[in-house]
Amino acid sequence: MTPSTGIRIESRSRWDALALARNLDGHDWHLVQTSPDRWYVCLPREEQVDDLAADLLGLLQNWLDERALAEAVVHLPDRDRVVEREPDAAS
Repeated sequence: MTPSTGIRIESRSRWDALALARNLDGHDWHLVQTSPDRWYVCLPREEQVDDLAADLLGLLQNWLDERALAEAVVHLPDRDRVVEREPDAAS
């Protein structure tokens, strides 16, 4: 894949990707399928920040909990980040 100026969030299921996208009110997004079991929720990023914005991180945490996922790989323009499900959410 070519470098991106946006954020790409990996999903192994179309349904998980759609569940995340459903919660992205106020954000522009699109889905990309690169294989039968790999989907990306893609968000353009207009401003340069060092890390995920707090609201997006909160949405990711809620999504991980809702879908009972252990983690999500988030591809930022300059690096990848693994967001893990909060320990309290697992109980």
